[in-house]
Order: sequence, then structure tokens, then C-alpha cells
Amino acid sequence: MDHEALLADWETRIERWGFTNIAVVGDPGPEYAYTAGLFHLGHPEFVIVGAPRQLAHDLLWDLGSAVVRSGFRFESGTTVNRLAANPMGIVAATDRPDDLVAVADRLRTRAGLNGPSSVLQVFFANREDVLPWGQNEDHLGFPIFNRHGAKAARSVDLPDRETRDADGWYPDS
Repeated sequence: MDHEALLADWETRIERWGFTNIAVVGDPGPEYAYTAGLFHLGHPEFVIVGAPRQLAHDLLWDLGSAVVRSGFRFESGTTVNRLAANPMGIVAATDRPDDLVAVADRLRTRAGLNGPSSVLQVFFANREDVLPWGQNEDHLGFPIFNRHGAKAARSVDLPDRETRDADGWYPDS
């Protein structure tokens, strides 16, 4: 599939689901995945660095669906509960590489919006359930794209999986 066909496919997914996920093979860096399409709702895209591909896909789908289907608004400093075994933290990726979410930026331009996508980076807590609040360096071996560090602002409990499934958050429901 050529580049234009891929963009058209992603646009179709965004039209159907409100967003899509993009996985990037890390060469030479770690794998990462991000959302594309949340810009239509004025919400930043999400990026997860270093998680296994399926886990990143599932978590991004839950976060994106929270925005699209339930109107959640996430901001830097949010702790998210109930999506994974450990809490996850969200920080503004203000110091991200220019090409980090290249497809989202391209789709945004095709939708007639100017400027780069805003991005929120998602982190996992470490084994002690500690999130990288206030850190501005690597966390669990992965970069933090915010050199000022983030301060914990609020905690969000998303609905449990059964409720999310019943509310149509997933393509197979």
C-alpha cells in the first residue's frame, strides 16, 4: 500500500471511530505508538513509548475512546486508573522530536488544520507505583518529552472494562 493509500485508510478509520492508532518500529530507538484524529475534537494526541505493541494499542484505544465516546479531557499531570495493572501518568510532550507523530501531523494538515499536533505522553508507574512527576529525564529507560517535568494535577478513574465494553468503546462491541 502506498503512502497516499495509507493516509486514506487512516482517514477512513478516523471517520468511523473518531481516531486511529499508529505503531512505529523503533530503529534505532524503542518502539512507540500514538493516536491520530483526536485533533478533530480539539484534544491532544497520545503517545506511548516502549510498551509492547498490543499493550500500547489497547491502552491508546481506551484513552482515545474515553475522549471520543465519553467526552473525557486529559491534561498534563493526570493520573489514570483502571486501564492497566498500575496507574499511568500523562504529561505534555512539549519537547518532542518534530517527527514523533508525523502521520497525525500530516492528517491534521489534510483536514485543513495548521500547526503541529499537541501531544500528551503516557507513562506507566514503576514497580512501586511511582510515576515520573517532576522528573525531566528517562523513566523506566524511556525518554520524557518534557524537559521541565510535570506536576501531578488530578486523578481520573475511567470506567471498568465491562462498562467500557457495554458502552461501545471497542470495534467488536
